[in-house]
Amino acid sequence: MPIKIYTGHSVSTGTLKSWIAKNPVGAMIVADSSFNSYTGGTSTYTCTTNSPSDSQLNKAVTAVGYDSSSNWIVRNSNGTSWGNGGYVTFTKGSECGLRTRIFRFNSGVQAGVAAVLILVSLVAF
Repeated sequence: MPIKIYTGHSVSTGTLKSWIAKNPVGAMIVADSSFNSYTGGTSTYTCTTNSPSDSQLNKAVTAVGYDSSSNWIVRNSNGTSWGNGGYVTFTKGSECGLRTRIFRFNSGVQAGVAAVLILVSLVAF
């Protein structure tokens, strides 16, 4: 089974950390206008909602890690000119629904194949 989609409930912080330690994890988040204008720097993006409904989840991202403060490091698909070289840091407790809809891949799936699977999966939503 190459892909598992977790919906309808949030996975725990510890579970998501353990998954990210093995492979990047695809996720859906709420991206409002302040997300789209995020320019990076030393600040972190703060979301307006943390418990979104499925209809509010409007942006596919890839959770790639976490820092020493357990803030999530997330890659956006807008390219390197957006945010911190294409990445955003979500402060702990302000995740924009990051743990709500997760696309988790087995360790044997290569990153390129994983990205395609995320895109294909999103078409169904």
